[in-house]
Amino acid sequence: LLVMRVLQPEDYGIIAMATILVGLLSMVNEMGLGQAIVQADEISDYKIQQCYGLIVLVNSSIYILLYLLSPLVSSFFNDERLAVIIQTIGIQFLIQIFIVVPSAILDRSLHFKERSIYEVLATTTGAILTLLMAMSGFGVWSIVFGNLIIAAVYAISINLKFPFAHKPIFRFSGIDDLARFGTLTVFNRILWYFYSQIDSVVVGRLLGAATLGAYSVGVQIASLPLIKVAGIFNQLGFAVFSKMKGTSNGIGDGVIVV
Repeated sequence: LLVMRVLQPEDYGIIAMATILVGLLSMVNEMGLGQAIVQADEISDYKIQQCYGLIVLVNSSIYILLYLLSPLVSSFFNDERLAVIIQTIGIQFLIQIFIVVPSAILDRSLHFKERSIYEVLATTTGAILTLLMAMSGFGVWSIVFGNLIIAAVYAISINLKFPFAHKPIFRFSGIDDLARFGTLTVFNRILWYFYSQIDSVVVGRLLGAATLGAYSVGVQIASLPLIKVAGIFNQLGFAVFSKMKGTSNGIGDGVIVV
C-alpha cells in the first residue's frame, strides 16, 4: 500500500502487461509436480529426484521461451520497455528450480511453521527493498527487483534449513501417476488464468499502461483481503486433506482436525 502511494499508475500498468505472459508460464513451470509430491500416498527419494529433474528442464526451457517471446509482447502492447522487464522478471523461473521440491516436502510433512517463517522473512525483505527503491526513484524496477529478492531469499532460507541434498534425475519412466496428477493441476490453473487475466489483456491493449495500472491497483486493493486469507487456507487445506486421504477413520496420523 505504501509503494502504491509512491509509484505512478503507469508503473503498475507495465508490470501488469509484463506479467500476463510470465503469469501464464508460471502456471506450468513446475508441472503440478509440487502438489503431486504432497498428495502421493507413498513416494521414494528416487521419484522425487525424477520430479526434480523434470522441474529443472521445464523451468530452464520456460525461461528461454520467455526470453525469446518478450519482444513480441513488447510489440503487441506497443511499449519497448517491456522486453527487458519481462526478461528480468523471468529469472524467477530459474530461482523456482530450488524452491519447488523443498517446499513440497515441507507441506507433505505438515511443517507449516517453518515454511511460514521463511515466507515472512522473504516477504518482509522484499517489501522493504521495494519501498526503498520506489522512494529512490527506480519506478517499475522497484517492483521487479523486489519480487526477485522475495524469491531468492525464500530459496536460500529453505535450502539452508531443509535442503533436498540429491541430484536431479533426467530419466522419467515410473512417474506416470505423478505426471498425470500434475497435468490435471496445470490444466485447471491455465483455465483459471485465462478467466482471471483476459480483462487485463483487453485494457492494456486498447487503453494503455496508465489506465491498466489504475485498473490493476483497484482490483488488487479490492481483492487483497480474499487473496491473503485464501492463500493460507489453500496451502494448509491441500496438505492436510492429502494427509487424511486413504485413512480408515478419515483422520491421518498426527493430524488434528478442528
